[in-house]
Amino acid sequence: MDATTHATKLDAYIQSSVQQLLRGKDGRQEDSLLFLGNWHGAYPAALVVDPALSATDVRVYLFIKHHALEQSRGPTAFPSWDLICNRLRISRATLAQSLVRLRMTRWLSLCRSVRDEQGRFRGSVYALHDEPVSLMDALYLDPGYMELVEGMAHGHPDQRTTAAARAVLAGIEDDIQGGSESAEQPNSIDRRLCAVEAVSTGTGRFYGVVVDYLKLGQTPSSNSELGENPSSKIELGPDQPSSKIELGGQVIEKQGSSKIELGDSGSSSSSSNKTTTTTTGDAGEKDGPPMRWPKMLTDNERRLIVRWLKTIPEDYRQQVLDALELRIRAIEQGAPPLRYGPIPYFKRLCERVRDGTFEPVDLPVEEVTKDAAGAAEDGSGSPPAQASALRGEIEALEQLARAASSDDTRDALRRQIQRLQARLGHE
Repeated sequence: MDATTHATKLDAYIQSSVQQLLRGKDGRQEDSLLFLGNWHGAYPAALVVDPALSATDVRVYLFIKHHALEQSRGPTAFPSWDLICNRLRISRATLAQSLVRLRMTRWLSLCRSVRDEQGRFRGSVYALHDEPVSLMDALYLDPGYMELVEGMAHGHPDQRTTAAARAVLAGIEDDIQGGSESAEQPNSIDRRLCAVEAVSTGTGRFYGVVVDYLKLGQTPSSNSELGENPSSKIELGPDQPSSKIELGGQVIEKQGSSKIELGDSGSSSSSSNKTTTTTTGDAGEKDGPPMRWPKMLTDNERRLIVRWLKTIPEDYRQQVLDALELRIRAIEQGAPPLRYGPIPYFKRLCERVRDGTFEPVDLPVEEVTKDAAGAAEDGSGSPPAQASALRGEIEALEQLARAASSDDTRDALRRQIQRLQARLGHE
């Protein structure tokens, strides 16, 4: 570029600022500033040393961050796939894999996939993080997180993606066995110190990733089930997502999704109601009716609870689900909410099973009392059926009150019991 051309471009740049000042609405005096140097931006140091990410993954993250900083504060437009691919000179398939790995390692969350009333895809809402968020935050922010990770771990054409997914699941399994991050908010400083150590030693935990599982073609023998979806062994119940994973308008087929039994929702390749579960410590299978799940659980919560269920004997699995259902119902009746959601509470129930202090409830709330309790609620049905339903609910709530860990929860359950007893006295 010669001097004349350079001067012309600089004059045009200055003149655009002049015109911007003249377009001011209120006529107030104000100044304009031109920065003629190189723009510099900060980036997370942990990003560039994340062992689960490729160089392209890092570039994609940095481009998304740079694009966001160029926009105004608050929600901004996510850069289009065409823009990212053109600027970084990568294919759409490569971009899709990078976004999947960024989501699995929790640098990026897909908060919502938006469709209009006609079902047409209108866009997605993403959240970008300055460090990998905890599992509990990922479950809240990314409704399809567990389905994505399990699907990718079951088998993906790209070995790096499969290895990253299995490394993430290994971290979840380790936390379940140790009773830590998978059910609680972890200590941020501890997570960062562990990440630093993992980078320097090439082993251990880098946030939610077990580094040892990232060696392509190698799978540590400590857990042989990471490559299979545990949901194929335990029924997840109805209303589960389909076997396709959405990522910003792009649809990725889950590998091996036909092995996931989704109950009566009709989205599974199997129409049988047979539920296959595993006992703790062996691979035995047993036939039985589909498990009854609390209705308020999200898909992420169900998939994580499946992994907790595998830590307790089969005979207790439905009982702890029933206890969780009653706790959720108690909240609806005025009991204090669960501070960190149902997962930490369910973890404590499983711990009680293992140490022998769990006190099971008598009624399977959803199946046994559904019709009779509904009839009692609207005044229909025979008096014996109404009384039987009420007595069952009272007995179950009494057992849950005896096992309650706080006075507030116990008092709320007793108030509910008193209301049901008053209704029973009028039958």
